[in-house]
Amino acid sequence: MPRGAHYPDFDPIEAAAWAEKLPMIARILREEGFKFVAHTLAEAAFAVDLGWNAIDVRIAASIGGYLEIYARARAYVGNRVHGAIVLAGRAACATAIGWDTRLLAALDTYGHAIGLA
Repeated sequence: MPRGAHYPDFDPIEAAAWAEKLPMIARILREEGFKFVAHTLAEAAFAVDLGWNAIDVRIAASIGGYLEIYARARAYVGNRVHGAIVLAGRAACATAIGWDTRLLAALDTYGHAIGLA
């Protein structure tokens, strides 16, 4: 997500930290072959602005479509809890970045969450 959570105003310091680091993180993920899973057309356009080719941006019309995308994924890095939970539940590599308390549902086996500020 552009500011790292559904409600970036709840933590402007974290939102600013994410916005500052996002171009670097996006570059690393693109270089590693990650695709971008967008939940809206605006997020798909944002992914292209971050440097992803449109062909590497995935968007689904339904929850089932997202489950199919995540079922094929080998790893997840992002702010959305659902992608992290699905991959973690498959024992795949899942990294949830942000401060939204819902991310606690996707803690790694050591109880780690990642914050940026």
